[in-house]
Amino acid sequence: MLFKISLYFQAFLLVSSLLLNAAAVQAQTRTIEPLNRHFINIAPEDSVNIAFLKISTEVSDSLKIIRYYDLLNRLIKKETIGINPEGGYREKTVQEYDSLGDLFSLQIQNLENQLSITTYYFDGKQVAQSIYEGNGNYRVIRNGENSPHQLEKNNFNPQLNASKEEWGKFFNRNFKVNGMRIKEDFQYALIAVLIDENGNRKEIEVANPHQVEDYFEQKALELILKWGDNYLPALDPFGNPIEKWLYIPLQFIR
Repeated sequence: MLFKISLYFQAFLLVSSLLLNAAAVQAQTRTIEPLNRHFINIAPEDSVNIAFLKISTEVSDSLKIIRYYDLLNRLIKKETIGINPEGGYREKTVQEYDSLGDLFSLQIQNLENQLSITTYYFDGKQVAQSIYEGNGNYRVIRNGENSPHQLEKNNFNPQLNASKEEWGKFFNRNFKVNGMRIKEDFQYALIAVLIDENGNRKEIEVANPHQVEDYFEQKALELILKWGDNYLPALDPFGNPIEKWLYIPLQFIR
């Protein structure tokens, strides 16, 4: 029977719903930012790569609402950041919508310890849940399952087909950069890899190219290309493999 585990989180969801339904207040500030297809900020003049618009509203000192629209003016995602009224900690809720405007997922996250619960919907009904318990541990349950599975990876997203230790060894052997060729003391490249339903790489690019020096971008891409097609595909709320972007962060600190 689906969602026996949802009883454990009922109070959490009820308290958090207060943020989602917060009374409208005169906004103090509002900003609009263009984003690329990976939801990364780009220059306003970079019209070729604009895929979404991010509209941020500071409702009060403790409440911020961020809405993301596609170029057809459809609401894709809504984030609400505020204070949990019962626990007093900072909390973020993220609602994602499909192309028809129906709620696809709802995530509630404690911003102080990063613990979260994500509920997935289909045709207005809950069909799956993923709970992040910290230390890389997840509990996942999908439609038709009687109890949650304990996992070390969130299989709603694609993954490297390797343990943390295996990836660490590969990284240390192959990611070699010449610090003399890097101008800034810090570099951060977010590598976007589109993984198909068979676990194969379809596309690869730097999600934040305007924030990365060319040399570091090149070395980061070379590393991920050398990894090959050793990936696990994402699974949808029904357990079916789907095509989805995987994001791999790489950084350099002098």
